[in-house]
Amino acid sequence: MYDNEQVYNFVVNKNNVKLATFELHENYTPLNIYIGVRKQFPSDYDIARKYLMVDRILLVETLEDILEMNKNTTIIFDENGVTTNDITLLSRSPNVQIFIDAGTKKDQCAIYKKMVTALRENVERLILDCPYETDVLNHVSGLTNLKTLDLGSVKYKSLPDSMLNLTNLETINISNFYYQMPSSIIIPNITELYMEGMNLAENDPFPREFTQMTNLTKLDISFNNLVDISMITDNCTNLEVLDMTHNNIVKFDVSLLSKLTTLNMSYLNTNGLPTGFENLRNLSWLDASNNYIWSSMIRIANMPNITYLDVSNNELHEFPLSLCGMTNLTALMISQNEVDTIPMEIEGLTNLRMFILGYNLVKSLPDSIGRLTSLTRLDVNDCELVHLSPQIGRLINLQSLKLHQNKLVNIPPDICNLRNLKELSMDDNEIESIPDQIGNLINLVNLKLHFNNLTALPNCIGALSNLEFFQANDNKIAELPDSIGDLRKLKSLNISGNNFNYLPNTIGRCTELVSLNLSGIQMNTLPPTICNLHKLKHLFLMMSTLQRLPNTLDSLTSLKELDISLTNIHTLPTSMRKLTNLVILAINENLNQQVPVHEKCVILTY
Repeated sequence: MYDNEQVYNFVVNKNNVKLATFELHENYTPLNIYIGVRKQFPSDYDIARKYLMVDRILLVETLEDILEMNKNTTIIFDENGVTTNDITLLSRSPNVQIFIDAGTKKDQCAIYKKMVTALRENVERLILDCPYETDVLNHVSGLTNLKTLDLGSVKYKSLPDSMLNLTNLETINISNFYYQMPSSIIIPNITELYMEGMNLAENDPFPREFTQMTNLTKLDISFNNLVDISMITDNCTNLEVLDMTHNNIVKFDVSLLSKLTTLNMSYLNTNGLPTGFENLRNLSWLDASNNYIWSSMIRIANMPNITYLDVSNNELHEFPLSLCGMTNLTALMISQNEVDTIPMEIEGLTNLRMFILGYNLVKSLPDSIGRLTSLTRLDVNDCELVHLSPQIGRLINLQSLKLHQNKLVNIPPDICNLRNLKELSMDDNEIESIPDQIGNLINLVNLKLHFNNLTALPNCIGALSNLEFFQANDNKIAELPDSIGDLRKLKSLNISGNNFNYLPNTIGRCTELVSLNLSGIQMNTLPPTICNLHKLKHLFLMMSTLQRLPNTLDSLTSLKELDISLTNIHTLPTSMRKLTNLVILAINENLNQQVPVHEKCVILTY
């Protein structure tokens, strides 16, 4: 909605920054967002960067500052973001677009009524988030330029007839409305209508005036109990996007929906494709998962323009050979079926970028998998894999490879050719060793090797210079290589439940560590260099044979959680009192001293 726009978020307190940033991040995908916040809350800048990934933070003190910077500005108000003075300022700025989130507080209703009245020509987008009855909607009809109206969180049973005056309205969201579609929003110019979760089938789902909504291009009727959508399919012939997931529509006819490009028909409990499916020659995105359409694969394969296809959980007992001819496919999801063999003809899907076939009975991948060189994601998790083809090493564009919960014992060295790989999960297998060349995966960020039969890690593990998350817990690793200290970007390390009896001093070089799990390790002491980990927040040592903690533990100034329960530690260093950020401390029940921590720390005993 906000692509290529500069959006200013004018807020008045710290809590509202969090509220507003979460909301924008989840609902909109702006390219450039600039947030104006008051200078007295510097911590909000980090919140904005984290949740919105902003390009730049703009420091402002007042609304006047924003208006002076850019006359063509969109200002977003959250529930406490409006004052009477703001309304006066905005009413004098005709070029400013207003985006209002009316919030959840009753005492804000009056100020929003004034705002709606004063800014009639400015407001083009309005979000009302009121979980209680209010008459704010009676004032909405005066917003003559309103184009987008979001009532998705409003719990009303009806809408005022004055809504029909919103002749410029193009998009409306009445999701979660009470039980039936109100006739007062039957506005012919509307092109996007969202009606998710309204329990429409409990009453007459659509008023007869619905036949007038012939300009609709996007329609969401998901999560209702609909059984008949003929009023839609017979009249809304300009539809391009139709989301009808989670309904009870066993049969329907799409013969007249020739402009449809996106169809979500998952969770319908249907055993076949709709009548007239062949007329959807523009269809490029199809989600038909969680149905019983295993017999309709040939009809799908005859649709030349489909690029995204999800047929997961459709009781498929074999891989549909006809799908191998869909050369335009870029994404194929066929997980949660009973497929045991992937045909050699899979090589025909040369444009495939995402291939999801987890939760099947696949025992091996054909060598032809290596010809799918456009793949960036491959999921073969939770299958019966016992063999991994060396040809997988030819997938040079692969960024994510998921092989967890299989029966793999050996990993071909060719996997180490995947230099663009960022995520590799091979946990819950029977893997006995890792190829020595794993250090070639220099772009790897997340590596999961836990719950295997590993006895050692190769020394070249330290070459994974971009690794941030590493799990190798619950193996049989007898010794950690010193090169572990070369993982300078490592943030989370879990090596619990292994057989080594000391931690290399080089661990102190992993200064970006935030979480370290050494639970169940048979070692008596920690290396003194562990106190160099000044960013460490979570340290887990439970069920280890540790007898004491280093006296310099207070150097871990960021530590929030420390678990030393079920260990041999009976006394704690008094310096722990300096760990002012410590929130949780888990200890043995029989600790022989008063616990030296600050009063706000919660102590758990075992």
